[in-house]
Amino acid sequence: MDAVAQSHNPYPVAKSGYLFGSYLALALYGVHCSQVVRYYGRHSDSWKIKLLVLWIWTLSTLQILIILASSWKYFVDGIENKSIWGQFWWPLSVQDGLVPLMAYTSQLYFGRRAWKLTGRQPWLLWAVWVTSTIAFLSGIALAVTARIWSNDPFVSYDDFHSRVIGVPSQAVAITWMGLSAFIDGSLTIILVYRFSQARRSAFHSTRSLVKRMIALTLETVLLTHMVGGIMCIIFLASPAAHRTHSDIFWVLLEIVTELYALSVVFTVNSRAPTTPPSSSSGNDSYSDVQSDKPPLPSTGSALDRHVEGYQGSQPFGVRILDIAKHHGRGGQIRSTDGVLSLEGSSTEGTASLETPADEMTGYVLSPIGRSALYFRDRDEKEQEEILTDSSYKSN
Repeated sequence: MDAVAQSHNPYPVAKSGYLFGSYLALALYGVHCSQVVRYYGRHSDSWKIKLLVLWIWTLSTLQILIILASSWKYFVDGIENKSIWGQFWWPLSVQDGLVPLMAYTSQLYFGRRAWKLTGRQPWLLWAVWVTSTIAFLSGIALAVTARIWSNDPFVSYDDFHSRVIGVPSQAVAITWMGLSAFIDGSLTIILVYRFSQARRSAFHSTRSLVKRMIALTLETVLLTHMVGGIMCIIFLASPAAHRTHSDIFWVLLEIVTELYALSVVFTVNSRAPTTPPSSSSGNDSYSDVQSDKPPLPSTGSALDRHVEGYQGSQPFGVRILDIAKHHGRGGQIRSTDGVLSLEGSSTEGTASLETPADEMTGYVLSPIGRSALYFRDRDEKEQEEILTDSSYKSN
């Protein structure tokens, strides 16, 4: 251990923390793989969502490969070559670059959701993009400067402290961890606040969906915020000569990539299963309507369409139930809470032709929707006639 004591490595690897963190990362990776299989087996989304899930899984796999290689280097080769514990092996710098890249992907994904749920405010989109980009660049700068600063740590004290790269490396590390924690916390507050506003809906299905989305946000985005904040506090509280000499820091560092990955994959998989469209419909009369109109959501809630990628400019919509019972004057269709109307009025925003409410209204007024209403009314009349006839015969 004399060689380790002579090392001036500013980012030392904590043995127990790295080992335990590696075990947790492998366990979370197994959960991640099961979620990826679940996604491709239950959902039929656009190529963008499929590419996002594949991209996240690729980054996660690279992280696991680096963990396995580094574990072998430190725990197996370190038995004979104990000086390895005084070095910062270069694959760890690659891992330091994967963490901000995964965080950047997750923050942009949830930032886009928050942007849609708040009525597509341009300032929010720009704020999330600018701050996330700064945090990402700071993380990449940390990966580069950490490698340069910790290279050849077995030198004299004066030679090592003459390296001017030390101060910038610590500055970008604090910026990355602190800003990432701030972004995750801000997105958590925005999403939870926006979802909580929809809990006043008159529909039980919408309220149930909102409760699930709030719980999912607290279990995913809030968790990454807490991890980033704790890492930043530990880094600041540690001595400048050994910033990462903490078991807790290495446990969090090894699992934070998987936490970011699972936050996105869990959210994507939180939807009801969807089936791919049939290649042969067998009915040419509805081909034009099916090509122009997307299918109604399986959950029956416009909020589900809104938060999962079918959003318009209106923050929240309502589900259409018993359209025949909610006709207004002049053939206008209105909902019970006044959010949905043909003329596009809304209590939460100005509706456009791209809103979920207008899409579902158009579906109801389409040939398919009119046919469904016709057959429903016909069935109700037949049931009334049967009941009337049965009552007459009994008398």
